[in-house]
Amino acid sequence: MYEDRRRDRDEREQRRLAEALRNSDIQLTAFFDNSPTGMAVASAERRWLRINPALARMLGQTEAALLALDWTDLIHAEERAGFHAELEALLSARVDDRGVALRMLREDGTTLHVFLRVHAVRRDDGSLDYLLVQIADMADRIEIDALYHALLHTSTEGFWLCDGDGRLLEVNSAYCHMSGYSRDELLRMTIADLDEVETPGEVREHIRAIADWGSAHFERRHRRRDGQLIDVEISTSHSPFEGGRLYVFVHDITERKRIEHSLKTERAQLRSLFDGVDEVIYVADPKTYELLYVNECFRRTWGDDVVGKPCYRILQDREAPCPFCTNDKILGEYLGRSYIWNFENERTGRWYRCVDKAIRWSDGRMVRFELASDITEQKAMDQRRIQLEKLGSLGQLTAGVAHELNNPLMGIINGVQFCMERSASDKDCLEVLKDTEHQTRRCIGIVAGLLAFSRSGDATRIGFLLTDPLPIVERVLRLLDYRLRKEAVRVRVVVEPGLPAIRIQPERFEQVLVNLMTNALDALAESDVKRIDVDMRIIGGDFVLQIADHGPGIPESIKARIFEPFFTTKPAGKGTGLGLSTSWSIITDHAGHLEVSDRPGGGTCMTVSIPTELAHSDEKTHPDH
Repeated sequence: MYEDRRRDRDEREQRRLAEALRNSDIQLTAFFDNSPTGMAVASAERRWLRINPALARMLGQTEAALLALDWTDLIHAEERAGFHAELEALLSARVDDRGVALRMLREDGTTLHVFLRVHAVRRDDGSLDYLLVQIADMADRIEIDALYHALLHTSTEGFWLCDGDGRLLEVNSAYCHMSGYSRDELLRMTIADLDEVETPGEVREHIRAIADWGSAHFERRHRRRDGQLIDVEISTSHSPFEGGRLYVFVHDITERKRIEHSLKTERAQLRSLFDGVDEVIYVADPKTYELLYVNECFRRTWGDDVVGKPCYRILQDREAPCPFCTNDKILGEYLGRSYIWNFENERTGRWYRCVDKAIRWSDGRMVRFELASDITEQKAMDQRRIQLEKLGSLGQLTAGVAHELNNPLMGIINGVQFCMERSASDKDCLEVLKDTEHQTRRCIGIVAGLLAFSRSGDATRIGFLLTDPLPIVERVLRLLDYRLRKEAVRVRVVVEPGLPAIRIQPERFEQVLVNLMTNALDALAESDVKRIDVDMRIIGGDFVLQIADHGPGIPESIKARIFEPFFTTKPAGKGTGLGLSTSWSIITDHAGHLEVSDRPGGGTCMTVSIPTELAHSDEKTHPDH
């Protein structure tokens, strides 16, 4: 009974093993028949025993046709002898596995690049039972390799393949030409042998950093075989396979660097040239109004931190584009030409002559270029010239009228005096005659003033003398003392210590002081602060006298006219309009300037500036000195 049970168990085990073997054979057959790789079983006599469909398709034949062939006959004739040697090694039991790249022949006579691997399956006694053959189509790989080789060695960009220590594993022809080394020489070198700066340790650290980043782009300097240094631009990417590899493209940028250096030098020279120009120069974007460039003269006036900010805000202190902007002109009817115009800057109050033009910027866009020359002094000179022309014309007319009036008035005086002698006993008549004489002499005084204004009277022939101006100021204050006390006006006089004598016409200078002080008193009529400040000092080689009142000031709309003859803001009968124009004329005769400005805090400041001159040894000194 025991033997029967053991026999049953053995039979069941045999059936299980047979079933497992059958299942395994089914799986192997499915794998063999459906593999995309060519597979076959061959005998030691080099005959096909079994072929899968992939191999038949690969060779362009049917399975039946292939089974009738000596499979080594399908090896290309040029490579058949070498393959037989490999096969003999398998048959002689020296090796169990061989793999080789070769060409095989298809049914249509074309060749097929394949990788053929043969594995020997042996019996227990070591003799060959059969061969397992795997054949992989290498056509795509060969094509890719050919393309890679073509790209690598026809590229004008240098190429490296290097390992994690910086050893060169492959280089292309372009880098050989770039560096002056042969391929064999380069393959015995490392990156550190070529880099101008980096040591082997720094190279390895840099490679590790690139491995972390995945790729990098940077510039270096490489040393050629002849010792010359070249600038290169490097683009590299890291591959983690085979222990880590760097694929590196090297571009020679020596010429680009030379051009960049040349351009940088030229830009520095142009910047130096523009910064040396005393005219304002700036460039702005006509669409965004952003300042793109300003020169040193611009920065001196409007500050350093201005590039990138709107031109209207910096130049004019506006919150929106200027209504008088010329962008529409230089981009319209004046495109390609310069547009020239004058304007008064709202922020500085100075006049500029502007030359605007649309030019092409370095990035291709059209921008606004402006060169502005400060013509404030020229404007002032033009105003003075116009004033002198007006005064000259008026002076000629006034001189003629004054001369014509002078003689009749003197005749009237003589007649009145004659009548006064004959009417000495008639008090009423004598009083009338005295009033007539007084009014006639007043007319003669007015005529004398007109003659002085026209520069044809005696005042113009008064010589220039070295004179201390302080006594003249004190004399004018004494002359106006009654009015000053009556109107409760305080006068504050400040004199610079050591003030020198100045070369003036004393009587005419006194006339100017009287006119200016009288106007200052008139301005204080409605003011709460009854004070006039008189300041005398030397500024920049000029004698400067300032008379400032605390009145309401002069409106901007009439400032440009206050020195015109007969222009006055006083009520009828209160002023002739000749005081300031006469004063301006007198100071101009002294080669000086008479200017009006607003006094800080309110009021008007009149400023007289007269050049100081040293006296000659034979020059007279005025008694006031």
